[in-house]
Amino acid sequence: MRSACGWIAGLAVLLLGIAWAAPSQATELPARGQIRTKDIVMLEKRVPLPPGEWQVVSSGFGRVADEDPGPYGAIGGVLLIRRGNSPREFLLIHTNALPVRDGWGAAPECASEKALVRSTGETHNLHNGCSFVMATRSGWLAGAHLPALADEAAARATLPPWALVAGFRVSDRRDVLDIRYGVVPDGFPAAGWFGDYDHLSAPQKAIADGLGDWAQRTRAVGVATLRAPAGQVPPLTAPPVHAAAGEENTGEEISATRLALYKLATYRLPASMVTLGLSWALSANFLTAVEVTIWQGLTHSLVFVANELAWEWPRTNTPMPFVQGAPRDNRQPVAAPSAGKIATFAVDGKFVPLPGEGWIVLAAGSADGITETILAKTEGTTLAGLTIARTNQAPRADILGTSGECSRTDIYFTVIRYDTPVDGYCAYGKQVVPATQGAADDPLWARAMERLQTDGVAIPPSLIVAGTRARTRENVMDVRYYFAPDPTLSSPEQDDPVAALQAWADLIQDSQEQGVRGRPPSLYARAPWPWKAEAVNAAITDQAVAPLLALAAAKAIDDTSLQQQRAKAEAALLARERQRWSLWTRSAYKVATYRAASYVDTTAVSWVVTGSAAQGFALATIGGYIRPIIAYINELGWANSGVGKASAPLVPVDFPDIGRDFH
Repeated sequence: MRSACGWIAGLAVLLLGIAWAAPSQATELPARGQIRTKDIVMLEKRVPLPPGEWQVVSSGFGRVADEDPGPYGAIGGVLLIRRGNSPREFLLIHTNALPVRDGWGAAPECASEKALVRSTGETHNLHNGCSFVMATRSGWLAGAHLPALADEAAARATLPPWALVAGFRVSDRRDVLDIRYGVVPDGFPAAGWFGDYDHLSAPQKAIADGLGDWAQRTRAVGVATLRAPAGQVPPLTAPPVHAAAGEENTGEEISATRLALYKLATYRLPASMVTLGLSWALSANFLTAVEVTIWQGLTHSLVFVANELAWEWPRTNTPMPFVQGAPRDNRQPVAAPSAGKIATFAVDGKFVPLPGEGWIVLAAGSADGITETILAKTEGTTLAGLTIARTNQAPRADILGTSGECSRTDIYFTVIRYDTPVDGYCAYGKQVVPATQGAADDPLWARAMERLQTDGVAIPPSLIVAGTRARTRENVMDVRYYFAPDPTLSSPEQDDPVAALQAWADLIQDSQEQGVRGRPPSLYARAPWPWKAEAVNAAITDQAVAPLLALAAAKAIDDTSLQQQRAKAEAALLARERQRWSLWTRSAYKVATYRAASYVDTTAVSWVVTGSAAQGFALATIGGYIRPIIAYINELGWANSGVGKASAPLVPVDFPDIGRDFH
């Protein structure tokens, strides 16, 4: 039942209003000389800063060297110095200009033998994270041609002759953030730092360890910066300059191999007891039962670990250096298209994209930590469209799977772009018949309908729905767009309107992914009405190409890179990412492959030991009913244990519709 504060929430939403998105351009970097405290806005990301005043000294664009993250691999960076400090301190911050699709590699320093301290996690679900501490000289740093040091003269004049650098890089399938903090500790000669960790003195080790712990803890802030609304991003703590911070290193998530062995250990004991009991009952011989149990314990362990690693083996964490691009000049960026511009609706720190202008809030409420908002767009006394947005009010402790609609086969279309324990995006299309009577089962829709009726707005007999769900590990934005069918088009059962709706759902994906992270849509995002097929197709092309043209105009990428990236971006439009299985389905297949292999293994081992095929099949068949229950309980226990990674059960959450599906 919705809380009594729903009207208050609705009023707050009304006060927030609906505004045109006004994001910073992806070609804008902080101006040189700018002084910032607390945070700095870089390429549409609000990056927190350590305490104090920090001044921008140099900035510039660059590219990825050696590896290729796909379209939009342009990197922007800034160099900042702390004002009025001794010893001298500086920050190097790099992030991507535009989202990519295939993730980013780790910082090369995380794999360097010259690092005094380093920590690198396994790559899972296109998420990377690593941290390091190493000594460096300013000449080498300037010679590394980092994008942030584009103004080489200013950088050389600002940077100290040498420094300890504590840095980290975090990334997901879309974005990357690389922060490096440099400091010159008092009381130690430079030469004493340029060796391995074992040659450091005890006080030096304390400083290196303190910086390493700070970099490791700060990585969590970096992840939140990329993936959470601003209100959920904690501040950066002060780096330990003269001594260790006194806080424990958070460490890395447990490796896939180690976690598989831990899972095996907890699964094998109850499973072996079941095998012993069944074998004893079937053979009537305790020693034979023990022998079967021992041999199955060995072979089943191999099968279990092999199955676990086959499903969970991480992708190679390949280093990805950032280097300077062409020098910048004063070219003007490409103007954003005006037709079909996109509006946003702010709620719970997130931005819900809306097609066109003229939307009004009909009703808002909250229940179970979810804010629900219903908006309408009218044309005179006719309802042109509805939007129902559901967003979480606070970071979630569980994993919200894909919408149940995205797994259906009896509606216009469904697509899962990706669905992992840490993120997901899916979309679907269908037709509904709005409930105009007996809507009390959904009080929010009842209130919205009353408002429409009071205003004399007619509700069409059916509405076409484009539903989306975008989520990160902690946040979710479930939005359903209801459109009145266009009378000039053929019936919705035919292909053209369905294709137009699916194209529109593809167009809105980027804005949804940005919105759930607390960022407004790209300056080049548009969302015309879905039935305007030519405008939708043009907007899809502009969304892919216009940001690249803007980067080239600002000299963030050269002409060669422009042509290469443009070709990849246009190819990606024809071959969009698509994940075949949802997280639920994948888990089921994972269990199925293990159960099939273990059934064969159980039959073979029992047959060899007892000499009876009948006993072998009987043991495998009976165990096939009992062991999946044990395995399921074991899997749930590890998912909720918090060992190796944050405790996060996968929970199904679906929301009511405003009416019944049209058939």
